[in-house]
Amino acid sequence: MTQPRIVPGEGPKNAKIVLIGEAPGSTENQQGRPFCGAAGILLDELLRNVGLTRQELYITNVVKEQPPKNDISSFINLGRKIPVISEEGRLYLELLDQELKECSANVLVPMGNVGLYALTRLKAIMKRRGSILTSLSGRKVIPTIHPAAALYDFLLRYPIIHDLRRIKDEAEFPEIHLPSRKMHLAPTFLEVRTYLARCKDSHTVAYDIEVMHNQVTCLAIAIASDECMCIPFVDSSGDYWTPDQEVDVWLGIASVLEDRAITKIGQNLVFDNTFLHNRYGIHVHNIDDTMIAHGILMPDFPKGLDFITSVYTIEPYYKDEGKKHIKIGGTYEDFWLYNAKDAAVCMTAMPPLLVDLERQGNLTTYRRQLSLVEPCSFLQEMGMRVDQEGMKKAAENATCRIAELEKLFHEQCGSPISITSPKQQMTYFYHTLGHTPYHNRATGNVTIDITALTRLQNKDVVIFKAEIFSYIDVVMIDARWFLFKIQHVWYDKRRKPGAVAQLTLRFSVYDNVLYRRQGRGECHPKQIGHSVYIKSWPFPVKVVVMGNCGYTGLSDKFRQGQTERYIHGNSKTVFSNDQIDIEFFCKFI
Repeated sequence: MTQPRIVPGEGPKNAKIVLIGEAPGSTENQQGRPFCGAAGILLDELLRNVGLTRQELYITNVVKEQPPKNDISSFINLGRKIPVISEEGRLYLELLDQELKECSANVLVPMGNVGLYALTRLKAIMKRRGSILTSLSGRKVIPTIHPAAALYDFLLRYPIIHDLRRIKDEAEFPEIHLPSRKMHLAPTFLEVRTYLARCKDSHTVAYDIEVMHNQVTCLAIAIASDECMCIPFVDSSGDYWTPDQEVDVWLGIASVLEDRAITKIGQNLVFDNTFLHNRYGIHVHNIDDTMIAHGILMPDFPKGLDFITSVYTIEPYYKDEGKKHIKIGGTYEDFWLYNAKDAAVCMTAMPPLLVDLERQGNLTTYRRQLSLVEPCSFLQEMGMRVDQEGMKKAAENATCRIAELEKLFHEQCGSPISITSPKQQMTYFYHTLGHTPYHNRATGNVTIDITALTRLQNKDVVIFKAEIFSYIDVVMIDARWFLFKIQHVWYDKRRKPGAVAQLTLRFSVYDNVLYRRQGRGECHPKQIGHSVYIKSWPFPVKVVVMGNCGYTGLSDKFRQGQTERYIHGNSKTVFSNDQIDIEFFCKFI
């Protein structure tokens, strides 16, 4: 049996930074050097972007040989809840430990999950990337995404570059400097009253609520980026306060949150504000929202507080602390600390977010978007009025049309086929008509979903356009999204009904603009157009649909504005590629 080729690390042992990959690939195995293949070429490019070169770094891998079929799980399998390490894998972990002891680097950089596990016994690289962690031996660790992943997802290059900038700065010293904060946990009644009085004298606070069983279990208010108080309402013994004390505490909280002279910072405040208004009658005014700000700055990236924390603060990843309490019953003190960190992180992240918005020229856009939070919270609480007579009439018309199409459907098929039964549709397509079955990639099962229908269309087996009946199945609205679910019938090129599918049209409302958004699982606009009849708007509303865009962007036709229309009052707009009528009646309060 041929002995595997060992690919050793390379670079100066006194480098300030050590990069640790997972295992050599084919090119590395041939040349006997780490990171000299496609991932290595990209790594060099990313390093140059932040002013680093590989000559000043030490680069190695956890496993020093190319795994069979490039599958490292034969050595270190992290796919299970409890990692499985082979004997060879353990030897390589010990070899890496000895190798790193010979390096005097100030920061160790595991690239990917295997390196992260080898140094810290932690997993979830996408959560922990950019965090300043401590290795098992007590050294500074800053993990990042493996550059091979960025070969397949271009956007991943940007968080890698951000992490490398932090790594370059942290490499100047070996010490670990993390935020030091004064956290007031488990406060007394007097301490809460004193702290809320201090909040009243502040120009800015950040707050966050944690909700369980439809009540606020704790509420954190940060008065500065380095000081925060978590006000509990429940602990292991039950209620934290007496009834009279709790009333006094809530009145103090309301006095702070309703004060228009105090800016309130938070993450996704549509939820917090709506819940406080619904449950406690508190109307929060004058806000800044980290999620909205980050969404405008980086619309292609995650908008959760964990990602925002990794970009705008040096707080290590901590979001699992709250999940641990909910799922496996951690201590209340840990949960209160988690709540307090949320508020403190928002207070820390908001100033640089505002600076970046100003630099980007999007501060006005942010303020305009932010102004929708209060009315959206009101809509979530109060709902909106609808033209019930109009909806009833539309439903009656749709019912008649459905009956006509079902009759035609059964006649063309030669036998009754349920338009809501995938099983009967598969029998018709794959057995009666004899087409090759399509399988769901995730489950491997035979399917007749919209992807299968699209593939049949692309083979000219079925032409997916013709009559589509306008039946509103579900209408939902939350803070920003309108969801319309429309059931429709497809016909093949011989005018025989082929299948029934359900289309979800997702619209987003921003600045009085109703945007059509394209996403996975929705019908491609090349195959389906749509028209909307909207009645009794109190203001002109611009309606935009991304026609012929697929998943990649707007078409030239859309960019030229040919699919844009305006609605004024009771006028009708049609923005469609095929003539399909969808009637929906609504009116804002």
